[in-house]
Amino acid sequence: MRISNLLHRLPWKFLVGLLLFLVTLAVFAFIALEIVQEHEDGFDTRAFEFLAQYTNPESLKLMRVCTFFGSHTFLIPAHLLILVILLFQKKYADGFITSFMALSSFLLMIALKNYFHRNRPSIKFAEVVQSFSFPSGHTFSSFVFAVVLIYLLWKSDWSKASKLALSLLLLVFSCIVGLSRIVLRVHFASDVIAGFCIGIAWILFIVFIRSAFRNHSFSIRSRM
Repeated sequence: MRISNLLHRLPWKFLVGLLLFLVTLAVFAFIALEIVQEHEDGFDTRAFEFLAQYTNPESLKLMRVCTFFGSHTFLIPAHLLILVILLFQKKYADGFITSFMALSSFLLMIALKNYFHRNRPSIKFAEVVQSFSFPSGHTFSSFVFAVVLIYLLWKSDWSKASKLALSLLLLVFSCIVGLSRIVLRVHFASDVIAGFCIGIAWILFIVFIRSAFRNHSFSIRSRM
């Protein structure tokens, strides 16, 4: 079968997802190879200099509040609460998929940080745990949490307009959490961008695997 014929048979949503998956992986790889491993700090330095114009005691205080929502102190209890609610409602499949998204992303983040061993910026405006910098765990984790909420939101009976509005707000807030990590200088801008990229790629990977599993299960049942 020709590749062109195969592409025509694939759903457009799958093709868009595949393209986004490849693009985000490519951006992550570029940052990891060209910025982190080659120690090219020009982009990160310019990002710090740009944000310094808008940094003051008030903005730092606000960013410290925002960054809390990407911390394990908030996210672990939040994920557990979601799991308890889903189990109480007997939504076991949703409980499994949301828990898998949270746990797998946490393990992936630990693996990546320990692989790249990038030190954090020397000047910080907030206390951080003694962990490596690349990629940004707060950014990755807050994005995954936002996606978990969006996934559950779109399975609810809310209106489509409400779902779209809340989904956008959740993604924007995830971006604010990522921005807070740069403003507070506990992460480089490249760490944050990489955190979003690997977050998007990982969620899409889970979606692909789940879709393949569901299609395979449906195919087996249809032949029985």
